[in-house]
Amino acid sequence: MSPADDQSPSLAQIVADHIVRSGVSVAGFAKEYDLPYVTLMKLIAFGQPPKRKAVLHPLMGALGIDEETFNIALARSKANPLPAEGPRQSDHALNPFHSALLQLVEERQLTTKAFAEAADLSVLTAAKLLKRGELPGRQTTHEKLRALMNMSEIAYKDLMAASRMVETSTTGETESAIERKVTPGYVAMSTGAAPMNTTKGELFELIDRLSPSQLVSLKQFLLSVM
Repeated sequence: MSPADDQSPSLAQIVADHIVRSGVSVAGFAKEYDLPYVTLMKLIAFGQPPKRKAVLHPLMGALGIDEETFNIALARSKANPLPAEGPRQSDHALNPFHSALLQLVEERQLTTKAFAEAADLSVLTAAKLLKRGELPGRQTTHEKLRALMNMSEIAYKDLMAASRMVETSTTGETESAIERKVTPGYVAMSTGAAPMNTTKGELFELIDRLSPSQLVSLKQFLLSVM
């Protein structure tokens, strides 16, 4: 059976899946293993495998797979250079509510900004919902999202209850915190009052405390919501 007929994944798919599991960007993966970024992007985006052994050998080591598996995947990409299929965001949702929102965004092909406009929310709030999987804290936000998702009040509350249970089981909250979450209504408000405004000086002070990797993450976040 030729590599093109085999059902094994291509090298492009193996690399893309490995990077997703690692939780790093393509650039971060390339830098960590001293691999050419442009070559990796050509492989992932267009299915074009590297030709130089100086790239292939360290790539195999970075993936942590045996030589036979690597060569089969490489041959598959050479025979049929197809781009890697990216995972759906909803496959990595943090709770059922997060999954429902991500599915909605995927189905309608919305950006964070477009989602914010459709839900009549600020871009910052939309980013927290989509990227962090945070549960809404205001009843008005719940009402807007329920309308956008076209869900009945009962179905929406059931979805929220399931999501709170997931958060409780994964964060190890205290009994009192759990009690606050299961009281009638939507979601308990935070015990700390959110600041009404923030000055640029306060933001600059916070930014100065960030590590280089945190600065990169902040930049990526800001670019995603602008």
